[in-house]
Amino acid sequence: MGVLGIDALLDRQAIQDCLARYCRGMDQKDRRLLASAYWPEAQGPEGVEGGLAAIGAAIEQAVGTGCTPHRCMHKLGNVLIRLEGDRAEVESYVVAYHWVREGGVERQVVVGGRYLDRFERRDGDWRIAERRFVLDWNRSDARQDTAEVGLLSLRGALIEAAP
Repeated sequence: MGVLGIDALLDRQAIQDCLARYCRGMDQKDRRLLASAYWPEAQGPEGVEGGLAAIGAAIEQAVGTGCTPHRCMHKLGNVLIRLEGDRAEVESYVVAYHWVREGGVERQVVVGGRYLDRFERRDGDWRIAERRFVLDWNRSDARQDTAEVGLLSLRGALIEAAP
């Protein structure tokens, strides 16, 4: 792989920022932030056409399982980006933690997988045009929180991040 120019580095950073908006939007159930990660006609994670409709469906599904704001966390790992002009093929490893209610019982569900995204740049803005999700593994356990003392009392509290 050759040396990347400044433009390629800026494009990669813009794509990373978009992925971070998606994760925070999912975790906080922020429709506006999620919408900023997708092009309006994008295909969603399960092949659902119409990115914004797919986003709404994903949020409603998460809320329906009892995964409320501040009780989910998506963590990205390796992100491989292949730039091709105004398009990019992106593979992102993700581990997502969810606290859900199943049949009145709270559980911790952890999912490991990969987002396979096609990004497009339009008017200088990079967003997801198509997303597929590959589930590599998952597990579900009884919820096991620790005592909420000291700094742990902030668990689940939204602390505004610096812009």
